[in-house]
Amino acid sequence: MGVLKMYLGGALIAIFGIITILVGFVVGIAAVAQNSEGVCLTGIVIIVIGFIIYAIGKFYVGVSKRTTPVIMVEGKDKSRKQSLPPPPPPSYGNTSSYSYRAGDSKEDIEEKIRKLRRLYDDGLISEEEYEEKKKELLERL
Repeated sequence: MGVLKMYLGGALIAIFGIITILVGFVVGIAAVAQNSEGVCLTGIVIIVIGFIIYAIGKFYVGVSKRTTPVIMVEGKDKSRKQSLPPPPPPSYGNTSSYSYRAGDSKEDIEEKIRKLRRLYDDGLISEEEYEEKKKELLERL
């Protein structure tokens, strides 16, 4: 329930900030109509304060959206949001699978060199790895 209160409180603060901004505009327009510099400056100050209040309200709304509520179910903590598992580490290609095998034909080796080149072009292997494996494959032809 605390998150809901934070969300609603932030929304009310943001609405109050918008109202304050509108009041600042009304004061500023009235000051311009009366040619009063002091009141015009007051309107500008009220507008700035309104923007600050609005930003505080938006901050609380944002925090409440990022907070994960916890529900007690049968004595265990259960989160409403299921966390995703961490992403797997980046794969840089398994260049060892492109080495020569006794049963590889000339076409198989040529295809492996093409695949190796694609890995290099995609930035998944370094130039040194590419040249080393390519040389190894070409020696087996």
